[in-house]
Amino acid sequence: MSRAREAFASRFPGLGQRVSQTASVEDKVDWPRRTEDPEALLVRWISGLDLEPDTALVLSGVGEGSHLAALRKELPEGCCVYCAEPNEQRFSRFLDTPLAEDILVDERFFFGVGKLDNEFFAGMANFPVLRIQNVDSIIFAPLFAEDEDYYSTFFIQFARQFDYRRKLFGTNVVYSGLWLGNTLRNVRTLMPAPDVEALRGAFAGVPMIVASAGPSLDEALDFLRWAQGRAIVVAVNSSFQALRNAGVDPHFVLAADPHKTTDLGFSKVDLGRALLVCPFMVYPKVAQRFFGRALTWSTSSDLVVYLRSRLGLPNGAFVTEEGTVSACAFDLAQLWGCPSIYFAGQDLAALPDGRTHATDSFYTDTDANRTAVEKCRWLPGATQAKVPVEEKLFVYLKTFEKMAKAFGDELALRNLSRLGARIEGIPYQSIDDARCELARKSGYDVETRWERAAAVCAKPAVVYSRVEEEVSSFRRYVERCCQAALSNALALEGIDEISESLLAEAREREDCLQRQLDRHPSYRILLESGQMKFERFEHEKAARKIAREEQGLKREHALLLSENWAIAEGAYALLVSLEDAENPREEEVSESR
Repeated sequence: MSRAREAFASRFPGLGQRVSQTASVEDKVDWPRRTEDPEALLVRWISGLDLEPDTALVLSGVGEGSHLAALRKELPEGCCVYCAEPNEQRFSRFLDTPLAEDILVDERFFFGVGKLDNEFFAGMANFPVLRIQNVDSIIFAPLFAEDEDYYSTFFIQFARQFDYRRKLFGTNVVYSGLWLGNTLRNVRTLMPAPDVEALRGAFAGVPMIVASAGPSLDEALDFLRWAQGRAIVVAVNSSFQALRNAGVDPHFVLAADPHKTTDLGFSKVDLGRALLVCPFMVYPKVAQRFFGRALTWSTSSDLVVYLRSRLGLPNGAFVTEEGTVSACAFDLAQLWGCPSIYFAGQDLAALPDGRTHATDSFYTDTDANRTAVEKCRWLPGATQAKVPVEEKLFVYLKTFEKMAKAFGDELALRNLSRLGARIEGIPYQSIDDARCELARKSGYDVETRWERAAAVCAKPAVVYSRVEEEVSSFRRYVERCCQAALSNALALEGIDEISESLLAEAREREDCLQRQLDRHPSYRILLESGQMKFERFEHEKAARKIAREEQGLKREHALLLSENWAIAEGAYALLVSLEDAENPREEEVSESR
């Protein structure tokens, strides 16, 4: 295997398999042989491009690679290229050309080959979406003209993929401080709660019904009331209000969102008997409402994993987090022994009038129950030819299809949402058929099993005092790092005339700060998982600009100043969160008792 093929298979494994299954056949005459002067054409093409730093260049066609090699020589700093090739045989032939090796080992170049499906865009997982400032579609006419429809579709789908991933990873960076802050505030409330692992096999043989807040939930409320003693009923935070107002008393409620709106689903209704199932980053008021009747998962939280290890507790069960809380049900059903999941209200689509959620929901209460249908995709429905699917719901739809593919051999999956989108791998079943199916199954003693689960939740897994000392030690570490970084930043701000001797002192202080950060490697990981992640991202963006605009001592001074401010600001934000966690407001304390 050539180095180019090895690099392609390593960087894009799914596409590597796709291409390896095709023969390297010369299906068309390459564009240079159809052109009188290919070198001159490349020069004109490159000179006509307005290439800016930190830009994603979305390019039509790979061909034999000469235009990629020409572009590679001219790429400004921070640019990346995502190139589409519809013909797998042609791409296979490209991999055997002399140009391919240098291009494939250059990590600024990304490729999609063949059908414009999820595998085509798998390379986006490593695309620097947060660093990129602009996206520019580039047409290489000799190749674009061969399949204009394909490349036009590629440009549109890339823009959607880029926007989605930028929001996804941007959320991870922008809200990192919120997530860690919530986790710290929830340590007092949720650390005593058992992990979902504690209910392993507790509902063996019992079907699970997951109720979400899509428009079809309105049709499912009677069925859910009837099914309470025949299956485990799991609400999500956005459907909880509708269920409680309709007389349904769910066994469990799933909540994971860190924002205040998550609590709106609980603020106007009696909580009934429901046990909360949540990660530690959930909005703290929600955790407080369910104090003493909650289960958690923690593998996604560096802080909780560390605290559990310090307390001698085993790692908790893994629960997939894929942006929509309903997707957590797959892991929970398998863990708890449920052989099947019935999804009610999981529309993943809007109604033709744009309504996106059930009539009784906090989305309706807050006038946030509409989407612009003209901006939606129209996709196959569960029972209708086409239904409107907005971009966020499209992402969730693909998440459900991925989960169905992963769990379909182990769980019987049913989609009860008549008005929603068709979910590949989760066949539609009418509510009447689901009722008949559940009626034939009995003898589970669901209520007795649930009472045992509630008893497990009521027994604290650990007392907070065992955690408090470790949290205090972490706080002292963060304080020392914050003080050192702030002192360095202020000293650098005070330099009127930059000299080698002053920078030598700054380097020495920087070394001291790094030694302080490294004094406790586990604490450094925790520190950098919060607001520091965002501050580091901002520093890296500033550093690229500094590297382009400054030289010599001035560049080094500016880089040191930016880095120290990033550390100081990230550490200070964490100290504020630690203060909120250690000294909760009085109303929060009373609600958590």
